[in-house]
Amino acid sequence: MGAAVTSDPDLHAALHDHRNLHGTIPGPMEVFLVLSSAVSTPASGR
Repeated sequence: MGAAVTSDPDLHAALHDHRNLHGTIPGPMEVFLVLSSAVSTPASGR
């Protein structure tokens, strides 16, 4: 998960097309899994 920022109109169009073809936002379960793994990652390295 993240963000992409550009002032280049061609790159913006390419990123927009990619997002439209491959999905836009994560669902609630994906967000839950990312957040729960981020919290537990340091503890699992012991």
